[in-house]
Amino acid sequence: MHATILFMQSMQAKMKNFAVPGVCVAFLFLAAGTSRGEIFTLSTGGEIRGEWVNQKERNPTRYVIQPYAGGQLTVAATIIVRVTEQAPGEIAYERLKIQHDDTVEGNWAIAEWCRENRQNDQREFHLRRILTLDTDHAEARRLLGYQQVDRRWLTKEEIMIERGMIKYKGNWMTPQQARLKEQEEKQKVAEGDWKKKVKRWNGWLSNSSKAVRAKEFLLAIRSPDAVPALIRNLESAKTYERKQIMAEALANVGTPDAVEVLVDRTVDEEDEEFRYYCLDLLGKSKPPAAADRYIELLKKSDDNRHINRAAIGLKQMGDKTAILPLIDALITQHKLKIGHGPPGQTTTTFGRGAGDNGGTSFGTSSPKVVKRWMHNESVLSALKSLSGQDFDYDVKAWREWYKNQRQAPPQINSRRDKS
Repeated sequence: MHATILFMQSMQAKMKNFAVPGVCVAFLFLAAGTSRGEIFTLSTGGEIRGEWVNQKERNPTRYVIQPYAGGQLTVAATIIVRVTEQAPGEIAYERLKIQHDDTVEGNWAIAEWCRENRQNDQREFHLRRILTLDTDHAEARRLLGYQQVDRRWLTKEEIMIERGMIKYKGNWMTPQQARLKEQEEKQKVAEGDWKKKVKRWNGWLSNSSKAVRAKEFLLAIRSPDAVPALIRNLESAKTYERKQIMAEALANVGTPDAVEVLVDRTVDEEDEEFRYYCLDLLGKSKPPAAADRYIELLKKSDDNRHINRAAIGLKQMGDKTAILPLIDALITQHKLKIGHGPPGQTTTTFGRGAGDNGGTSFGTSSPKVVKRWMHNESVLSALKSLSGQDFDYDVKAWREWYKNQRQAPPQINSRRDKS
């Protein structure tokens, strides 16, 4: 046994500092012609690597091992705690290492072989060994992800840290972006929880024994995270009562996205009763976000009915910042399709919305698109209410009045200042 240990020590000396992490005994040479190999883990914590010569023996009391460096070892079975077969690629890698010295050139050759054979961990080991031998080896630095900054070699991680960046779930970003990302993820989880709750309570509305409690739960909601769930349930509501409950719940939350949904319902909703129900909900709190949304719809809508409905909403909100947009929307031009009935049929083309100038077409057989200037009655009504003036549909007079008002000392809108 003493001779065996001396042999192991002599083989270790031949390794010329080639060290692989986790390997304590350096029998890493692969003799020519060896087609297989094993790793023999010793009870002392070391390893022997080589070919198991007497593998076919049953219940062996000793292991006969031919190390990659050549020669032969006999080790008592009581010392071997585990035998692991090596993959062909590992054997080829160890054979290659004995062909090169532990120099920059030798490690570079091995690293290139590792790249070609997709042995990335071993490749990184040899590239880092090159840097130990030559700290300024530019190509090894580059392959390991280093960049030269102010004559210093820095990894990408070091560069990003110097720039004040942090790594969040595998991605580099500013601390502010990371916090925002974290908040978004927390919000997503919270919205998912509310989705389950609102769905459950919405289902209870069909149960006579739970309906009252469900309504109480829904109308007690104040969390902004519940808004997406309330919107989905409003959109899918089949009864007027459920639409009312969801709309009221959204009004109770009162966030800008909740308000926007209610405003849009007062403009787009064809059910007049529900349209005015939503308008009454908004009228109770008059949120600034409602006026902002109405003004947006007033400016971008090409539907005369929607313009007038938006004006009704602005009148209800009582927000004087809407005066100029209302002046601009007092008279609007729209494209209208007329004459879409068969020959001899009378087709009504106008008069569908408040303030529409009605018209009638007789006997036209194909549709025709025409442009018409429309006097918007609800816009004029809102202007009168908000300004206390009446210049009828004289847009020029309205603009002149507004200009004179702008030159006067500004009046502070206390509600908007507090928002």
